[in-house]
Amino acid sequence: MTCTEEERVAYQTAYRKKHKRHIPDSQRDYHREYYNKNRAELLENQKKYAENNKEKYRLYHRNRRLGRRMIIDRYKTFCGCAHCGYRSSAVALDLHHKEESQKEYRVSRMTSFSMDRLRAEIRKCVVLCSNCHRELHEGLWDLEDVL
Repeated sequence: MTCTEEERVAYQTAYRKKHKRHIPDSQRDYHREYYNKNRAELLENQKKYAENNKEKYRLYHRNRRLGRRMIIDRYKTFCGCAHCGYRSSAVALDLHHKEESQKEYRVSRMTSFSMDRLRAEIRKCVVLCSNCHRELHEGLWDLEDVL
């Protein structure tokens, strides 16, 4: 069983609604303009703050990576294996790129990337359990049989 495009969109929409606050366009434009005007000063202040709060930054980035890892694992168990339907454990599920030529990164190594880049890479993948993934690479069946 594979995740349909509607299920994938529903999952992502529910996640965004739960985790993202709404900022009106006028406010967003103001913030963008302010940032562009004061970019150098803001970056310098951010650099100083990071130097003075190294432990806080280290924990922030660690938690961010763990959070992204949880999102990837939740997505894998939500969709389940496209070939056999297994969905019990995210550890036993892999994300296989449909087109190897379009692969930019391994999704498991993208936990520090932005959510947009992570989502874009996940859209290029299909979820397979470990056994089915190895059988696919062995050539026992074709990905087109599932898609």
